[in-house]
Amino acid sequence: MSLVDSGLLEQIGRGCYAQPSASLAVRKAVELNAAVSCVSALREYGYDIPGDAAVIHCSVPRKRGSSHAGVTGYRRHFEDGDAGAHPRIVSLVAAAARAAVCLEYDAAVVTLDRVVHGRSAEFRSDLLTAVSLLSRSRGAALAIDVDGRSRSKIETGARLALRRAGLRVEPGMVVPGVGEVDLLVEGVLIL
Repeated sequence: MSLVDSGLLEQIGRGCYAQPSASLAVRKAVELNAAVSCVSALREYGYDIPGDAAVIHCSVPRKRGSSHAGVTGYRRHFEDGDAGAHPRIVSLVAAAARAAVCLEYDAAVVTLDRVVHGRSAEFRSDLLTAVSLLSRSRGAALAIDVDGRSRSKIETGARLALRRAGLRVEPGMVVPGVGEVDLLVEGVLIL
């Protein structure tokens, strides 16, 4: 009895098989002979990303033609994807860098804040370098606004709004006698 007949594997493409638990994004990437990328890959890594999860973002080689041009439900990024631990999902850095260019600006800042939170300064630098390779201007702007000390979408949104209003804002500051606060505005107001 074969693994397909037993239900342990499903054929999802020509010569491609998956466990029944394989995600929809991976299954759809196989249809394009691509890798899950951008916001879809970040969702695979466990991040809550804004936008329509039904549209699967895939990385397809630059030299590939548009033979799947009429296929709906995909957003193809023609790029040489950086393979992650899973052969059908790009690396975390490649996914976050692509998402930083694909999303509208504030959503990109929120997303990268979540991705760099709790990680090293070297990881943040590598990620922003990867963004700059895709878009120099977006990379330069994000280098100013992405701060891994923010722990929520609301906190990042408030920080951006306060900075746009001309106020000096520091996230994740430790205030003696108080402890860590989400935002310290102008050195006097705690949010």
